Amino acid sequence: MNTAVKIADETSVEAPATTYPKATTSGWLERDQPNALNFLRLVFATTVLFAHSWAFGCFGVDPLGALLSGIGDAAGNAVNGFFVISGFLITGSWLSGRGADSYLRARVARIWPAFAVAFVVSALIAALAAGGDWLHYLRSIPKQSWFVGIFTLDPFELERALSFAHNPYPHTVNGPMWTIRIEFCCYMAVALVGSVGVFRRRWLVALFTAFAISLAAYEQAFVPLAWMRWARFASFFSAGALLYLYRHHIPKSPWLALACIAFLFASKYLSFYFTMPLAGTYLIFYAAYSAPQWLKRMGAHNDISYGVYLYGGPLQQLYFNYAVKGGLPMNPWVCFATVLPLCVALGWLSWLYVEKPAKYWLK
Repeated sequence: MNTAVKIADETSVEAPATTYPKATTSGWLERDQPNALNFLRLVFATTVLFAHSWAFGCFGVDPLGALLSGIGDAAGNAVNGFFVISGFLITGSWLSGRGADSYLRARVARIWPAFAVAFVVSALIAALAAGGDWLHYLRSIPKQSWFVGIFTLDPFELERALSFAHNPYPHTVNGPMWTIRIEFCCYMAVALVGSVGVFRRRWLVALFTAFAISLAAYEQAFVPLAWMRWARFASFFSAGALLYLYRHHIPKSPWLALACIAFLFASKYLSFYFTMPLAGTYLIFYAAYSAPQWLKRMGAHNDISYGVYLYGGPLQQLYFNYAVKGGLPMNPWVCFATVLPLCVALGWLSWLYVEKPAKYWLK
């Protein structure tokens, strides 16, 4: 997720061409430089959709996950990528100097309206899957659950006995949305630490990043499940924030990128949560800022990745609901090919009629 679940606004301007293989630190990581970060976020959202076509159908490991064996799973890596990009962009947003009020309104506008609409639409999709029991399903959701689910960014409030009861992965309505709450908490953490001047002491952010990476790397042995998730996402978000704080000291080098790729393969021998926040963070931004211009233009002004991410789960569950009944092939490839264009369409609608207008409503 934001899940979430990702999410900041960028303005693109033309930038001078970069000469390789010479390394440079001359402002290549500035947010106003042309980049393909929005394109990468769409790739990440699509990757989550692809991997969940196997997960929701209980088909085992998806092909991308099998390819990445030892370097994490496909959906998890994609969500980690969201948090890395968010850490970078959100830290830059706070340090832009527009003030806490402007920052908080922008963050609420980016997350909550689209989440609220997707929450309601997800419930309607689950009701559609319930068939003749659709009204019973909607009535089984207590009134307070609608408020709590939207206000606390908690999609699990929609899970009831009738929600996709006969699916291979039953009762889950919109599983991917659970990361959005963690993402928003990361936004609030930026405001908190920024308000007390932590960003003026970059070594404190580096220290926290090292602590979060260490905790995430060894969490299975020492930390309860809920804290595992928070440590993991905190490590990736803070890695992105740290990259922003030290952006003027980090070279843009193909040799460093190759070294990071080699370091990732060490995940087979070291902890994945140790190698990925370090090497993966650099590779994401190296790819985004080295991409060809046509990729940088994709999504530069219209970011549909949030909507694609929000609607993938319930649509895939709806697909398998009909597949169980014999109306559609029980095939993950067909599920992905069927649901992807629907998610893209809903992502466009979400951006044009919810997310983009919300930026002006809450200004």
